[in-house]
Amino acid sequence: MIQGRMPGPAEEPAARPRRPDQAAVGGTPTVRTHLPGSRRQAQDGLRATRAIPFVLLVVAGLTGCSPIRWEVSYEHALQLAAERRARVLVAFHSVANADCRAMDAEVFSDANVQKHVRQYVPVRLDPVIHRQLAKQFGVETVPAFLVVRPDGAVMGSRGGRMDAEQFGYFLIRNRFN
Repeated sequence: MIQGRMPGPAEEPAARPRRPDQAAVGGTPTVRTHLPGSRRQAQDGLRATRAIPFVLLVVAGLTGCSPIRWEVSYEHALQLAAERRARVLVAFHSVANADCRAMDAEVFSDANVQKHVRQYVPVRLDPVIHRQLAKQFGVETVPAFLVVRPDGAVMGSRGGRMDAEQFGYFLIRNRFN
């Protein structure tokens, strides 16, 4: 280089190849711009992905992993009961409650209980999700069980954990009263 003179294009050192995330000027990394809302959409998608196991747990808890086919809609259960000329067995149940989980494992797996439950239209409801219905029926604890006629009249109720024999008697007693 000659002193006092600016280097020309032929005298410039060879440019280093740039990475895609570097700016054309100065070689400093630049922040990639996102489309408006794309970061929020990505965060919402991540939250939704994280919520999937919770939703599956709740659905599995409401429908149960037992051989009993629980309905999840009270209104639909009343319609089915009217069609079948049967009563509705309403079970207020929470997957977070140890007594509810114990009844799932010990009571609803019992063949005698399953036989009696088949004479009803069973519906399982979470008292947090169905708060108004729980309030209407005066549910204060879970598990809580009600036998309801298709017209909505409550024929029997019982709260708290029961063993298979107690629950069987509850179902028999409220089948015809």
